[in-house]
Amino acid sequence: MRSAMYFRDGRWRQWEAYDCDDIDSVHNDFQRHLPYLWSFPETEVQKSLTWARFADPAGYINEVFDVGCLGPPGPLDVPGGRAMADVTTVWTLGVLELYRYGAYTLDDVKSIWATLIRGLDWQLSQCVNPAAPGLPYRLVCTYDIEVLEQYPTTTYNSFLHIAMMKAVVELAVLVGDNHTLHRAEAALADGINGVRSQLWDSAGHYFRAYNGATGPGTVMSDCLYGASIAHSLGLGLLWNSSDEILSHLAVEAARNLDAYGLQVLVGRREPMPFVGIDTTHWGMAGPTYTYMALASSSRPMNQDAIDAALLPTKAYMDNYRTRLADQWNLAGLTTSANWTFMDNDNGMSWCTNHYGMPLTHYYAHYALSGQLVDLHSGSVSFTPVYTPPYTVPLLLAGTSGTVSQDATGTITVAISFGALDLPAGGLVVAGRPC
Repeated sequence: MRSAMYFRDGRWRQWEAYDCDDIDSVHNDFQRHLPYLWSFPETEVQKSLTWARFADPAGYINEVFDVGCLGPPGPLDVPGGRAMADVTTVWTLGVLELYRYGAYTLDDVKSIWATLIRGLDWQLSQCVNPAAPGLPYRLVCTYDIEVLEQYPTTTYNSFLHIAMMKAVVELAVLVGDNHTLHRAEAALADGINGVRSQLWDSAGHYFRAYNGATGPGTVMSDCLYGASIAHSLGLGLLWNSSDEILSHLAVEAARNLDAYGLQVLVGRREPMPFVGIDTTHWGMAGPTYTYMALASSSRPMNQDAIDAALLPTKAYMDNYRTRLADQWNLAGLTTSANWTFMDNDNGMSWCTNHYGMPLTHYYAHYALSGQLVDLHSGSVSFTPVYTPPYTVPLLLAGTSGTVSQDATGTITVAISFGALDLPAGGLVVAGRPC
């Protein structure tokens, strides 16, 4: 929040980071958005509507409100940036999130429906190349300095695409748009089949970082980010085998994990775009691993399994909390545990200071509590990973509190901030309507 701006006319804006002076890049903003959703949901609504208003004539959502980064900032609210894999997709997922959390009404969704359809048109137009049928082709993403757009498609981009299609299916049902519903359902099926045929390594039991001739053997941490967002919105795992997700995560842990977190990419045959860049830790990787490990496991879980799921996130955050003692400046990228032979070079901030990437660790609250929300349907449910007694957070748009179950089975809900009004039976805890 320390890089945010609140103007007299009511506009809320925020720098991408202290070392990158874009304003509200969609992909980076979403990495840090959960505390705003929980405490200041009106800021998320405002940005979502503004991104819609600033959509590019080509159909995609523009990356930023103000084009800066690597130079002086441009004029405020003159949008631009790149056509990206994790902007139109993430914005669409955000529309569903705001609706399910009650920050958007159905009329709000309908007011931006034409923009969403144009975004869908653009997204599908990126998925027709024969080198990556059904999947987004050569799109840049937040992992820009890894230059992943040199490959036909990537698992990271593809799961975000699938997540967007699943969200459009849900939203099309809400607005009664059957034509869009059928288009999104077809694209969803094509996307899942595309990942299975082009990116799933059936011999190694993991998702390849990218497809093409050099894809086999490559493993990218955070490649399931889109699946984690989708699951948190009640869209399921997006994959028909939780065992395969867990087997992929086991490969990540075996090949990418070191003392300070998950290295971003292992097994690349081409030269790295920057020396050592593939071994850096990007702040989203641990939280995505943690979320998907918890979401893919049967509940309740034993403490050893919970600790194993939390390990990559804990390794990254503990490095800042205890070794570097610098929680003021969470970097987007950190050097690996074996960056050089000198210990004071390892596990250090590498670039993008005061960055939002590590703040995706807030998704762990959802994964641990099993919270799923659809306030317009009068439904909030919790399926915690724990056996009683436990207390887990209740985190809604403008409302927070706790849900507890004691050893006798008594369930207690306490609201600390805001209000919660549900119909009888609308709150379900561990399968029990309350």
